[in-house]
Amino acid sequence: MKQLLIYIGSEPKFSEEHETLTKIQIDNSLEWWKPEDILLVTDFSYEYKGVKSYVVSGNFKALDGNRSSKIPVINQLFRDGIINDLFWFHDHDAFQLGPMRDPELGDYVAGFTTEGWSDRWNAGSFFFTSGAEKIFKWIERSMLQRNTNEQDALTHLWSKGLEGYKILNNTYNVGIYHTEEVLKKVDTPLIVAHFHPRKPKHMEIFKDLIPEKLRRIFEINEKIADLKSLVFDAKGRYREWAPYFNKYHCDVVCEIGIRQGFHFDYLIKSNPKQAVAVDCWIDDGVIGRNDSCFNQAGLDRQYEKFKNLMADKPFVKICKGYSFDVVKEFSDEYFDYIFIDGDHTYPGISRDLVDWYPKMKKGGVFCGHDYNIRNVRAKNGVKIEFGVIKAVDEFVAKNNITTFFTLTPNTWGIIK
Repeated sequence: MKQLLIYIGSEPKFSEEHETLTKIQIDNSLEWWKPEDILLVTDFSYEYKGVKSYVVSGNFKALDGNRSSKIPVINQLFRDGIINDLFWFHDHDAFQLGPMRDPELGDYVAGFTTEGWSDRWNAGSFFFTSGAEKIFKWIERSMLQRNTNEQDALTHLWSKGLEGYKILNNTYNVGIYHTEEVLKKVDTPLIVAHFHPRKPKHMEIFKDLIPEKLRRIFEINEKIADLKSLVFDAKGRYREWAPYFNKYHCDVVCEIGIRQGFHFDYLIKSNPKQAVAVDCWIDDGVIGRNDSCFNQAGLDRQYEKFKNLMADKPFVKICKGYSFDVVKEFSDEYFDYIFIDGDHTYPGISRDLVDWYPKMKKGGVFCGHDYNIRNVRAKNGVKIEFGVIKAVDEFVAKNNITTFFTLTPNTWGIIK
């Protein structure tokens, strides 16, 4: 059996929402499927975790408000000779909850479910084989003649005596309407639930049925989406972190690399229980830690200015020293959030990543600055090679981290 996902949008690229859903689907599916058994069909090249898209071209016309394209694309796959096995097709918001059971089509070439609470057919999750080409041609013809979507076309054809398909139990497709009623008819355990993970009402319906791994995938992607939605201040310099910190109870936060504390001041607008500021404020000749080439007197002034700025904030702990020494003061899984913006040399950032990642709580945000910079010219004219990109990429690969993300214009991040 193979799995089939289809995305044809208004532009030759994923919408942000559908790219997130695609990654969720692949992350979830890899527990039960090999990458080569997941067929992702798009009209542009794409690859994620070994799943490469099969690119189709053509005018897959949106026939109604639902922007139906799945049936025309499946017919294209038949013409291309791709359909040579039993396939499970499902929408991007239909999620596998456990091992897939063979629908046992027998002599039938396709298997569909109804809504479960009505006789209307549902095309959000169905099965078909290479012998189903004629059925899908009939469905597309009916869609065009009736100017309707595939579900209405399929329901119409069923009323006219369409043959060759099997009516499947709703264990393969339970949606958000009349769910309690439909679940009473399901062959347990439920295999496919059809809902949108970014809609709290939908999540509430299936909260007791979603396995822990899929729940964590949802939570991570929701956190990343919320981070990407954060806005900058009026000058466009610093993110307003408070909405995220308040929603996810980021009570213990840290920044490494403070200078005068302008960014740190934005980190603490949610008034966390503790905020740790780490900086050496030392002119030791390592320009990657002091790329503006302040002399010691200038760094001393920055330190005093920052201390005065934080004087009325008892929850702020200032740690004056090198990050590789300060890190020893904190136990593992201590912080909800860490922002690294200190030593930008390759050895420096590499050490910070290794030292501070264990200090993160599971589910916390581990992130940093300058992921878009390879080298800069310091104020004294010396060219500095930043090692952030190389160090972060190596850290992510070495630790097999799948929750890495970037925030424009220059922030990298990991949900632990």
